[in-house]
Amino acid sequence: SGVVFVSFMSYSRKQIVEQAALNFKVAIEKAKSNALARVKPSGCTSLASYSLEIAGNAYYARASCASGDISEASIQLPQNVSFIQIGCSSLVFGILSNALLCGQGELPANYILAGYGIEKTIIVNNGGNVQIQ
Repeated sequence: SGVVFVSFMSYSRKQIVEQAALNFKVAIEKAKSNALARVKPSGCTSLASYSLEIAGNAYYARASCASGDISEASIQLPQNVSFIQIGCSSLVFGILSNALLCGQGELPANYILAGYGIEKTIIVNNGGNVQIQ
């Protein structure tokens, strides 16, 4: 029964890291999609961009409006999971240009999430397409 428990714990930890990588990918794709569709959050009169900022072990989705930034989401990585490489400190999807800008880094951007001895690489290319390896 000890082997079954260790196997379950190993599987569970792998799932935590994989889900964290998938959640990050979905957040990037949502920012891109919102920018392309020009989705205005409530209180936003003139939309300029959608961005995802990465700081520490969290990331923040924001809409940039003429009236200021509007927070869309704040996501903390799970306990024992962290970014060990950050490709760009921010990803900004412009509304007018449909361009992806990279803050403090360059595209394609590689992000590495690690936890429990497991690593997942999230790659964002120049067009804002995302893949997990």
